[in-house]
Formats: sequence, structure tokens, C-alpha cells
Amino acid sequence: MGDASDRTCFLKGIIGDFESANEWVHAYISGGRWYLHGNNTHGSARALATCVSSTLGRTAEVSWSQGEANVDLGSEIGFIVLPRACFLTRVGGDFNGMSESVSVSRASGRWWLGGSSSSTGVHARARCITVSAMSTQATLAHQFGVPGEGVPIYTTMTSGDFDTQCMLTGVAGEFSSDNQNDHSIIVWRLPEVQDQILSVWTTRSRIQGRASCVK
Repeated sequence: MGDASDRTCFLKGIIGDFESANEWVHAYISGGRWYLHGNNTHGSARALATCVSSTLGRTAEVSWSQGEANVDLGSEIGFIVLPRACFLTRVGGDFNGMSESVSVSRASGRWWLGGSSSSTGVHARARCITVSAMSTQATLAHQFGVPGEGVPIYTTMTSGDFDTQCMLTGVAGEFSSDNQNDHSIIVWRLPEVQDQILSVWTTRSRIQGRASCVK
């Protein structure tokens, strides 16, 4: 995904099955370059990522695994009195219901990486950067058959803004089925108008996605 010296990359979508600790997707740095990679043993676990043209205040990648307490990612405010934003760089594990979740969130003036699980191998990683502006977080939950079978739900994150990028801050729910395309949480950019939308869709019980945008 390019040179790590002039950009920072995060996940903006996940698709498919996450049915064991061997299912994971990851945006990471190796040899000074960004890569998007994953692994699966049940069907297909896939991911989308995007990069922002900044390394200002970029942190090392921080990890959380089920059973651990929430991990402190640092202050909401950077060293030059600009906001800090944190996003997911890796998601993995057996997501078999709404008890499975991973997210980055703000509380008490700080960013935190954490989650919950009653299954196995649920984990996540995140990074933070300093940004000039950050949107509020959007959350969407989709239940199969509501509003109708095969109908995704979506919300507009940005409108007509090429300079803003939106990425994932949270994933929860059941990502298991016989069809690799049965679940998706994706931030799409519509090229004609430069709108970005968060879209969530499942054929199983329920999934939830969260995203925020930065400039």
C-alpha cells in the first residue's frame, strides 16, 4: 500500500467469515512499506484498507486480546494541541455473536483499545495519529431480515469531501456462514460525488460496525 514514511494506513472494511483464531486481517508495516494481509481456514476473511497522507504523531501498533483489560492508547489531544485519532489495523478471532466485539473508543480524555468475547481468539490491534479534525463516531447495527432480506443499511459519513478519510473503529457480531459474502462492514467512497458511506450487511443474526473520519 505504499511507503510508510509518508502515510498511515487503517482498516476500512471487513467481509466474510471469522470463525476461529486463525481468521484475521491486518494492515501493517514491513521493511518500510505498508501491506494488507490476512488468513482464514473457514471460507473467506477479507479486508479493505485506506491510507491518510500523514505520519504526524503516529504510534506503534498496540494489541489487545480477549481476557485482557482495555489498553490505554494515550490522550485525545496530541503534543501540538491537535486531536489524536485511533483506528483498527487488525481484527481476528471467532466472531459468533454480539458478545464478540473489538473497538477503539474515548473515555476520560483518553483513547482505549478493547473488546469482549465468549468465544476464542478474538483480538485487535490499533494505531493512532495526530489529525487536524475528527468527526463523531457513526454506529450501525444490521439484523438479518430488517429492513428486508438481502438489504444492507448505510449512513453517509462525509459529503463531497475528497480530503477526508473514514476508517473502522469497531466491529461486533456473528461473522459465520456457508457463504463468504454473507457479512460486510465497509466504508465506501462514491467517486462521482466523493461521498463516503458506512454500509453494514449480514445474513445471520446481527452485526455492528463503527467508523469515524479524519482530515
